[in-house]
Amino acid sequence: MNHFEPLWAKYYAPHLTKTEIGQLRRAKEGSQSILLADIIQKQGFDAGRRVYMPVATKKDVPGRNHYVVAGLIEEHGDTDWDQQCLFANTLRIATPNDDDYATPKARVVVAPLHILTIEFDDRNIAFFQQQLGWLRSSGTKLDSVVGQFVAHLRDRYADVAGLTVVYSGHKSLHFHFVLATEFLTGAVPEPTSARLGFQKAWDRLRDEFENFAAFNLAAGKKADTSLRQPESFRRIPGGMRLNDKPDHIFDVPVGEPLFQGVMWEHLPLARRGGGKGALLDPADFMMAPISPRRISAQATAKTPAAQTGEDIHASLKLADIFDGMTGQPRFSHLDRSSGEPVAYFYNHPADQNATSVMRADFATVLVQGANPLNLTNVSDVTHGLLMNRLPRPLGDMLDIWSDDFHRQHVGPGGRVRSTVEAEFAEQARDHKTATEAMSAILIGSLTENVRRPETHLLCAPEGISKTRSLMAAAPDLIANFRREGLPSWLMFAFPTYKGAEEKAAEFSALHADDMGDMVPVVVRSFDRIYRDLCPDPQKRLSHERAAMGGYDSRMEMIRAEQSRVAQAIDGGSRSQRERTSSMAAAKTMAATSTHQPTIDAGISAAGTGQATWRTRPQS
Repeated sequence: MNHFEPLWAKYYAPHLTKTEIGQLRRAKEGSQSILLADIIQKQGFDAGRRVYMPVATKKDVPGRNHYVVAGLIEEHGDTDWDQQCLFANTLRIATPNDDDYATPKARVVVAPLHILTIEFDDRNIAFFQQQLGWLRSSGTKLDSVVGQFVAHLRDRYADVAGLTVVYSGHKSLHFHFVLATEFLTGAVPEPTSARLGFQKAWDRLRDEFENFAAFNLAAGKKADTSLRQPESFRRIPGGMRLNDKPDHIFDVPVGEPLFQGVMWEHLPLARRGGGKGALLDPADFMMAPISPRRISAQATAKTPAAQTGEDIHASLKLADIFDGMTGQPRFSHLDRSSGEPVAYFYNHPADQNATSVMRADFATVLVQGANPLNLTNVSDVTHGLLMNRLPRPLGDMLDIWSDDFHRQHVGPGGRVRSTVEAEFAEQARDHKTATEAMSAILIGSLTENVRRPETHLLCAPEGISKTRSLMAAAPDLIANFRREGLPSWLMFAFPTYKGAEEKAAEFSALHADDMGDMVPVVVRSFDRIYRDLCPDPQKRLSHERAAMGGYDSRMEMIRAEQSRVAQAIDGGSRSQRERTSSMAAAKTMAATSTHQPTIDAGISAAGTGQATWRTRPQS
């Protein structure tokens, strides 16, 4: 009997079926994980390439550094792996003296295999059981719901290798999807935006997961966005940790060991997916600096090595049409060194020299060099492979793609859009997609920068659901802050007290079914309270009068000269404290109402009013 059996019997068995307990037991007794043995332990540390996969026993690791995994792989072999509980995707090595040591997200790199992790941060035991059900079947593992999903992904995407499902030891399962990057690195040898590319791949995977009918997810059930970041820690297969939280879903006491078992795994690393698509889109990994104006052929001829954003965009379009998978030839590169644009192509899969060309006045490829596939542009040839062609000559298509690029990346007046603006421009096609894109940007900014004490100013039109998106995501945001050990305060600013009260009511209605420990409380500023209690401007005391009268504060003067008003203020404060006394140990989520219009959110200054949502203490 393993040492987890008594814990499972005492704390898990009252809530789970024998079949579900059996799944945990088989996870403990199973063989070593392929994800751990063949990926993390093999590409976890490479001193020559100066890359590593962070491994740790706790989340708070300075610089998410490489020291633990280097020691495990180079010094201790595999002896201490079962004592680890966290890992992250591949980063570039940095030391404390490096400028980017404290910002792991700036050191994300493309490794041979990359892990996208889906997790649902939900305390509902019934949903935990539902997820365990996805892993079971009466036939083979691929007959299970999650097996069907993996088969669906591999049929659609060529870069999907497989899946490992790990129990977090608490309330969730970590679905670690492994992607092969060989197709990506073939198209983008030197990616300029690796982190963004992996984030967008996670978005596609999340959409696939949440919309897969066989999972039968409840309406509104969303994957946890904190694992969208490639550098985020996630649960390592077969690891172990001590419970450090008193709110374990199965009431396991603090200090007891928690097992991170491999609940399901299908990782045929030697066989890639058979689909023609890819979760890792090369376009997302090539967000290079861009030019705000279109570059003439004469100008580019003088600097052939500099590739503009327009040409990168056009190259991606050509690579999509001439992909070498759905047909031949395969696009290689776009060249302007002679002044006129020329596209170069490979004639067959083994071709190493791109000699075939397409010139500006043509929509077809001129085949040059060896042609073993008999590539042709003649449609009625019996023994030949008909090549793809452009709908219009290359020069015209470059103009069309340049305009398309500028609509996405260049704003009014020629100002180059930031990466966030370009993402929004690409996704926002109508009001619905615009509000969805805005929500993703807002929530993503908060979750990505949760430990960075910075201010982010976001300007956007009214009616695009900025406030409502944040209000809707409040439970997830609070959970994310608490998971990071941070105060879970959110604050919104509104032009009027009426607006603040309406938003507080809207918040209550929005979370009628999942209010949890959140409580809407409208909080007025001191100035507003005093004005309401002393409406006569002639009798109202000011800061100036208090200072001239020798008082330390206006409230001291009010206590001395307007005792009834002071008593009312104190009584209101006591009433407020009594109402929130049950929240003494809680964190706060707040929305403010100011006397002047604000963008949408901010911390109120002295003299402003607030509408505050507080949270009750967690049980």
